[in-house]
Amino acid sequence: MPDEIKTELMDQALDHFSAVIADPDNSAAHLNLAIWLQHAERWDAAAQAFHRALCLEPQREAARIGLGACLLKLDRIEDALEVFNHGDDAPGPALFGKAVALQLLHRFDEAESAYEILLEAGPNSEETLANLIAMSAETRDLENMREHSQKLLSIAPQSAVALQGLATVALERRDNHAAAKYCDRIVELAPDCLEGWHNLRIALDRILSAFTVSKPAASIPGVR
Repeated sequence: MPDEIKTELMDQALDHFSAVIADPDNSAAHLNLAIWLQHAERWDAAAQAFHRALCLEPQREAARIGLGACLLKLDRIEDALEVFNHGDDAPGPALFGKAVALQLLHRFDEAESAYEILLEAGPNSEETLANLIAMSAETRDLENMREHSQKLLSIAPQSAVALQGLATVALERRDNHAAAKYCDRIVELAPDCLEGWHNLRIALDRILSAFTVSKPAASIPGVR
């Protein structure tokens, strides 16, 4: 990181800390400090600052969302869910955070209900669809994975997540030509995707095996 950027970041940090020290009961000052700490990926310190902002002003939704997000980063999933539960269930970042927490806790039915509310409000949300695809993979729900993957691919034709979902469904259903097609697109978009290459090899091996079995062996004259 260039020295001038480091200096600028240090100046910003000092400004935020100074504002909190000067006015410790100012919710906005704690929130600004928390956001800076979050950008710096200092999740524990950011969570503390978000928590302080929320205590000072319980209706400050940005602090609630930030606190929940930091707790997810810290793998404190139950705590994050409790924070998000204090928000309403209207479509928005708090409900999305709640859905993520429920998914990580393997409370899949509840997570799906939350995601469906979000999807109804924003049917073209790539993030929501991607999470639903991931959850379908965890629950082995191939039909949901196919449906969500096709929807995501229609919105984002270059989505590796959507292509991987469709490739997984095709492999599971032994549609090897379709699987090879999707995997070929994956490795074209992401040449370093080891899973894409692995699945492409599986699909091609199956196609070759089926071709070899179906093709009769050549006979040698005079030999039976």
